[in-house]
Amino acid sequence: MPHYHIFLSYINKDAEIMWRVYQNLRHEGLTVWIDQTNLDPGTLAWDRAIEEAIVSADCMVVLLSPAARKSEWVREELHYAKTLGKRIYPLLVAGEAHDAIPFGFSTAQYMDVRGERYDAAVPRLIEIICKQSGVESRSAREARLQREEESRKERDRQMHQMQEVRQQVQALGVQARMVEERISQILQEEAQLKAQLDWLALQRGKLQEDYRLVCRQEQHAKEYLLNLTAALNLSDPEALQQTHEAPAVSSVLDDQEWTRELPRLDVDDEISTAGRWTIEGLNDDDNDDDEDQSDMPRLNGNGGYPQLPPPQDRNRNRRRR
Repeated sequence: MPHYHIFLSYINKDAEIMWRVYQNLRHEGLTVWIDQTNLDPGTLAWDRAIEEAIVSADCMVVLLSPAARKSEWVREELHYAKTLGKRIYPLLVAGEAHDAIPFGFSTAQYMDVRGERYDAAVPRLIEIICKQSGVESRSAREARLQREEESRKERDRQMHQMQEVRQQVQALGVQARMVEERISQILQEEAQLKAQLDWLALQRGKLQEDYRLVCRQEQHAKEYLLNLTAALNLSDPEALQQTHEAPAVSSVLDDQEWTRELPRLDVDDEISTAGRWTIEGLNDDDNDDDEDQSDMPRLNGNGGYPQLPPPQDRNRNRRRR
């Protein structure tokens, strides 16, 4: 005996709406037994076939109307399904409830499918039957497949985003390593520059010391030349008169071009104001230069020059002459 999800009870007067309900139930994947499709022509024991269909069905859907209430077959089918403990789903398709619901079922919960209420009531009926029978309706299956498709698309989209994020992370990792290498290079360059700056600072200090030394040597050289000029004036009176007529010593020293090498300082630790001098570069190979040097005043034992006589003594000697 075949199994059916629903046994549909009705009368021929409500056949139009019966076919509508039947098509909706079959469209959702439910198997429905009705006499017009399941009773073969010439069946002698058709009442026995109806009885077996009610037994094999999971539930009964009955279409209620004033005409169906008066039908003996509808009443018999309802009572037999109730006796078997089958679930019964009454649908009010015409008339009023008190005229359509048969005796003994007035307290049963029915669904109103009259007019515009049909579109909301029948899908609800299908959902309930499928849930109790453990059957997935076509609409539910399509909705599930749609949800699965949307879920798959969302999962693919997330996977694509994750792949993009991984690529971005890898790219950022490469950039980070490049930045780290660049920072390391910059630190090395900075260390080299610091070393160069330290070396330059040391050189600057040495140059400043050399510059101060040269300035002191220049000052001592000028003092030495002034002393030589004074000594020359003492040894030659005529040179003294020429000294008064000549321009200032400082201007002579500033403008004169020297062909000889200046005396070089011999500095040990510090150079005092008097200084310690070693006259070099003033001795040439010519004898005339030696004679000129014989007239120069010699340094005393302390490294200074001899004390010159005061100007008063020179004038007194001149008067005596």
